[in-house]
Amino acid sequence: MYDVRLDDSYPSCGLNWPPDLENVTPYLRRQDVKQALHINKDKQTGWTECAGAVSSAFHPSSKPSISILPDLLSEVPIVLFSGDQDLICNHVGTEELIHNMEWNGAKGFELSPGTMAPRCDWTFEGEPAGIYQEARNLTYILFYNSSHMVPFDYPRRSRDMLDRFMKVDIASIGGTPADSRIDGEKGVVTSVGGHPNSTVAEEAEKEKIENAKYKAYYRSGEVALVVVALAA
Repeated sequence: MYDVRLDDSYPSCGLNWPPDLENVTPYLRRQDVKQALHINKDKQTGWTECAGAVSSAFHPSSKPSISILPDLLSEVPIVLFSGDQDLICNHVGTEELIHNMEWNGAKGFELSPGTMAPRCDWTFEGEPAGIYQEARNLTYILFYNSSHMVPFDYPRRSRDMLDRFMKVDIASIGGTPADSRIDGEKGVVTSVGGHPNSTVAEEAEKEKIENAKYKAYYRSGEVALVVVALAA
């Protein structure tokens, strides 16, 4: 299962989730979609969320991440992220990997002998969103209240994470910036669209709708008074 908080029935064991699969699966099996994606027309099997054949093809020759990441980190910045409710790739395992890995002259998130990079609190639109930790080209983010599929649970926060990591300043493009802070400090101003996926944003939207309703009722009352006055 992708989320420790959820249950599923046998024999699916998690493959009924996320609920969007009900629509995604038939969509990705459509002939016009397959053609647009340049999928081999002779392929007999349709799209599935998890294909055992694909997984098996990786196993014989795949190397563990801990043996690959150090060389990559010597050349390029890398971000690793986990949801704290993920069962398949539990965040404890991710953190143990980092803790035991040596790269760029030190082990784990060590800044200097005996000094570790701080685990900084990340807030998004006024809500606790997770933890940020950085050292020597590696950034690790722990997402609060999130499953294996972090972008499904928090699309805007995921976008914000990537914008921050890539140092993309979207303010120059336009849109409403998100209030994203690391230990209270704002980083790169990011615009992640208007879709709310936090209670703060949802409450603000509800308040806007209620205010609009009140104004509409008020104007209706004014019109009614004018009609009554004219009739009199």
